[in-house]
Amino acid sequence: MVSGIFASGPIQFLGRTSYSIYMLHLPAFEVLTVFLRRTLHVPSHFDGARQTLLISSPWVGDLLFLAAVAMVLIVSTLTFALIEEPARKFGYRLAGVLSQDGSTRRAPTEQAPSLPN
Repeated sequence: MVSGIFASGPIQFLGRTSYSIYMLHLPAFEVLTVFLRRTLHVPSHFDGARQTLLISSPWVGDLLFLAAVAMVLIVSTLTFALIEEPARKFGYRLAGVLSQDGSTRRAPTEQAPSLPN
């Protein structure tokens, strides 16, 4: 049952794009905060460490959060497809790991030395 959940498409997508999501979520939230403050004049509070938007309706806050998550997923997908995946393929070619037909070969693994008891 658990393996079926982890094998599902959405979980596989999150696994593939997790590094992009990790790298982009904070800048995306900051850009969204600045955009809302400057263009829509949404009030905010800065306590020295954190910027908080002062949104009067919880529904609006929830919608903004969902929009931010959607934005992060879209930009992360593009970053994965346009930057990470080409860089990974380039690294394989550079290391000579790609075979002539395009399938990846695994480098031979060495047996790790065993520690004495």
